[in-house]
Amino acid sequence: MGLIYPSSYCAAGIYYCFYEACKQSNLPISLIPIPRTGLAQAIFNFAKSSGSKTSYKPEKHNLIVWRKGQTSFGHIEKIFKVQNAGWVQTVAFNTKDQASGKEGVFIKKRNIYHPIGRLKILGLVGFNAIN
Repeated sequence: MGLIYPSSYCAAGIYYCFYEACKQSNLPISLIPIPRTGLAQAIFNFAKSSGSKTSYKPEKHNLIVWRKGQTSFGHIEKIFKVQNAGWVQTVAFNTKDQASGKEGVFIKKRNIYHPIGRLKILGLVGFNAIN
């Protein structure tokens, strides 16, 4: 990515997961369905311009994207478990563990209808599986 410390790395972490999956599956990295970027909003905008609109219903492996006001900054996480009433569990890069105060990669419980502080939900990004 070429990110410079202390840059946010949530989007880069998501890209890295796709990159490693391609590498370990002997698939070309050209199959990665998101752009190589450090900006969560860039991933959402890419999906919006190149994909198709679906219902706002979270599914396993979707990405959930938040935006900070009218800026280009935001946050992105990968959903790995869908629960009831809009609740999901995510893998979150560049977040803080509430118990320890440490920053890193953590499992988070989020609601697709609720903001995170000043970050408002921009939307969900879904994918078609490759068989």
